[in-house]
Amino acid sequence: MTRAFEDAAKFSDFWAPRELVAYEPVGIPLFTLTLEVIVQRKKPIPPIDEFALRAVDAGLDTFDRVAGFLGLESRITEEAIVNQRQDGHVLSQPDEAGVRRLALTSRGTAALDELAEYVPERTEITAVFDRMTRSVVGNDDRGLARPAAFEHRTLRARSPVAAPTVRDISADDVSAALARSEGLAGARRRSEAEFQLVGIKKVVRADRRYRPASLLVFREPKKGELVAGVIVDGRPSKVHTQAMSELGGLSYLEIDAASIAARRGYREALRQLQGVADPALRPGPDDTADLKAFLAARQRLRDPWPCPALTDI
Repeated sequence: MTRAFEDAAKFSDFWAPRELVAYEPVGIPLFTLTLEVIVQRKKPIPPIDEFALRAVDAGLDTFDRVAGFLGLESRITEEAIVNQRQDGHVLSQPDEAGVRRLALTSRGTAALDELAEYVPERTEITAVFDRMTRSVVGNDDRGLARPAAFEHRTLRARSPVAAPTVRDISADDVSAALARSEGLAGARRRSEAEFQLVGIKKVVRADRRYRPASLLVFREPKKGELVAGVIVDGRPSKVHTQAMSELGGLSYLEIDAASIAARRGYREALRQLQGVADPALRPGPDDTADLKAFLAARQRLRDPWPCPALTDI
């Protein structure tokens, strides 16, 4: 039992009241990318709190002066200073005139010294780039097929079809993908450290790959029009179904009612040639010649349906 058959059986009524009339295993076009990126270990102190500490260290000793230097509302600055007071990094004491003055504690000075060690570093990571949605979808390349090893047809890639450049890749997409994986494990200095992506320097390598998927074809009950649904990793994929529709749909794959009917006739011809065991029931020479001619003609055409229709199983 193939994955495509299982997907067809499982989701035969997913697009009801449309009727499932055929299915086919297909490939989602991808690139596996090797990216040179800049990463930095996440700092234990939030950015605004860090800037407030540095302002106090530079001699700005009141809330208003720190807020004016940072260009922030007094409320935001006060919240940052209060956080650092609670962490033992800042002292706030009134002077002779009753004005509260800010100063770093020894612990606060040590915290700033530690932050100075958080420097960006270069590393290489793997990312999977979906050519239908033009986005990074993860970094797990297990289960992907090389072009030479993929036996089925593939869905259409969105233009441009060339390998993506740095301008085509969203740092936010890469960061989100890395958050779901261990793509920065090689860049970690110690096992408990966490890293954040600062920037992408360049695409070092891009290899074409295909993710196995299933294409389901349904017929509208009233108009009889054919519509498609894409199943990826055992789940209906709205983004790939939409992308396929935008990129030519079934017409791009040359799939229509006539091609499905022709495929069924093709299978029936095969049964007549190969499935008759009783010599008395075998087709005669003329019948066999006609069937062979039919099969030869079908071979010369692009066969749009290499899998049987579900309704024939």
